[in-house]
Amino acid sequence: MSARLIFISRHDWMQDDGVSFDPAVGFWRPENPLTNLLDGRPQLAAEAVDNRDIASTRFSVDLGHQRRVGMIAFVALRACGLSFMQVQAGLDPTFVGNAYDTGMLPTWPIDSVPGELDAWNRWTLNGKYQQDEYFALGMPRVLIPSVLINIRYIRVIIRNQLARDKPLTIGCFGVYDVWEPTINFKYGWELTPLDESDVVRIPRGSTYVDGRGIRRRLNLGLDQVSEEDTWARGFGTTLVRGKSDPFWVVPFTDTSQITRFEKAAVYGLVSQDSVLSNPLIEGRYAQLVQIDQLY
Repeated sequence: MSARLIFISRHDWMQDDGVSFDPAVGFWRPENPLTNLLDGRPQLAAEAVDNRDIASTRFSVDLGHQRRVGMIAFVALRACGLSFMQVQAGLDPTFVGNAYDTGMLPTWPIDSVPGELDAWNRWTLNGKYQQDEYFALGMPRVLIPSVLINIRYIRVIIRNQLARDKPLTIGCFGVYDVWEPTINFKYGWELTPLDESDVVRIPRGSTYVDGRGIRRRLNLGLDQVSEEDTWARGFGTTLVRGKSDPFWVVPFTDTSQITRFEKAAVYGLVSQDSVLSNPLIEGRYAQLVQIDQLY
C-alpha cells in the first residue's frame, strides 16, 4: 500500500437524520446530553454523570445506515491524563464482530514510548502528549483505520475513574468519509500558531496581557489534482465545507506517522476562500485550502 499523506473530511455521518444513541449505554447529564455531540461546536459538550462508574463513561451510536468511513475523531475530549479508551465499529450491533477495534489505548494521544524517556528526557508512564500541549491543541483525538471501513454501529468506552472531581466531557465526536487527493499536498504547506491574546504595551511602563488562547491555522496547496478527481470530489468538498461548516484537514495520515495526527491535524473553518485554478497543465488543477482551528 502506498503512503497516505493527507485526508480532508467530506461528510460527518453523525450529522445525518436517523442517527441515534443507545439510551441504555452510559449515564450523561440531562443538561449536557449526548445529543450535544451532534453539534459541530466544541463548546457544546456532553458530560458524564460519574467518572467513578466505568459504565457511566461510554456510549453507543447507530448511524442508521451502513456508511463508508475513513476517520473517527474527537474534539475537546476532556479526560484524565491516565485514562484509557476503546472504540469499536462495524455492522454488528452486539460488537462481537467488528470492522474496526482500537483495543484499549490511552485517551490522550501518544508521542513517546511508554516507560521510557520522552523528547524532553523525562520519564513517561504511558507516552502521552504533554498536558499543556494537549490542551493547546484543543484536546483532539484522531483515529484513522488502515483502510476504509463499512460500519453502522459504534461503541466508545472511556475509563476515566481516576478523575474523581472533574467529569468526562466530550465537545465533538465525528465519523467521516474522507477525500484523499490523488496528488498529495506540496511541501510548501504552513502550520501557524495564532496567539490572539490582547497585549497592551505602555511606553516606559508596564505591559498588560489579556490571554485569549492560541489556535492554529493550516495553509496548504494541492498541486496538479487530476481533472476527474477535482470535479468528482475536490470541488464538491469545497462547496460543502466552508466558513460556516467545520471539517478536518489531516496531514500525515499514514499509520507510521500516528504520533503526528493530533499535532498536524486541524478541525475548524475555512478562513480564506479556497481557490481552484488550472496551472496550464492539461487535465490538472490546483486547489488551495486555509483552515482556522475551532476551540
